[in-house]
Amino acid sequence: MVKAARPVPVEAILVTCEHGGNRVPASWRHLFQGRRALLESHRGYDAGALTMARALAAAFGAPLVASTVSRLLVDLNRSAGHPRRFSVVTRGLPAPMRSRLVERYYRPYRVEVERRVRRSVAQGRRVIHISSHSFTPRLDGKTRRADVGLLYHPRRPGEAELCARWQSALAQRAPELRVRRNYP
Repeated sequence: MVKAARPVPVEAILVTCEHGGNRVPASWRHLFQGRRALLESHRGYDAGALTMARALAAAFGAPLVASTVSRLLVDLNRSAGHPRRFSVVTRGLPAPMRSRLVERYYRPYRVEVERRVRRSVAQGRRVIHISSHSFTPRLDGKTRRADVGLLYHPRRPGEAELCARWQSALAQRAPELRVRRNYP
C-alpha cells in the first residue's frame, strides 16, 4: 500500500513593511542635520505602518520582513532603476555613497523578501504578499477620500478577487471605514 503524500498548503502569506521607521544610522546622520521635520513627516516614513504590519503578521501567523531605516536614505519600495529610489537628500550623493546605501539597506531587504517568496513557491504555495503602508490624508493640497487602500494588479484576477473580498469583509466589520481598491 502506498501512503498518500501530505498535501502542501496552497497559500503562504508574507507581510512586509518597507517604510516602518525613520531611523538614520549614525554614519548618515550628518545628511539630516536641520531636517528633523522632514524625517518625522510622511516623506520620512509611513506612520503606523509597522504597527499594522506586526498585527497582520500575528493575525495570519505569517513572517514579517520590515525596515525601520528612513526611506529618505533609499526607498526599499522602488525598483532598482526608479528615479525616486533616492530622495532629495541622497540623490545628489556621489555614486559610491549611493552604492553603499544600496548594498547596506536596499539589497539585503529585497533579497530577503525574494528568498521567502522563492522558498514558498518551491514548496508549491501561492504567495499572498501584503505590504503595509500608510498614506497621508492630504497630499499636494488634495484630500484623499479613503481610510484604507487595497492596492493590487487589476489584470491579475486572484489579486482583484482577494481585494474585493477583503473590502467586503472590512465593510461588514467596520462600516465607518472608507475602503477603496487601487486608491490612492
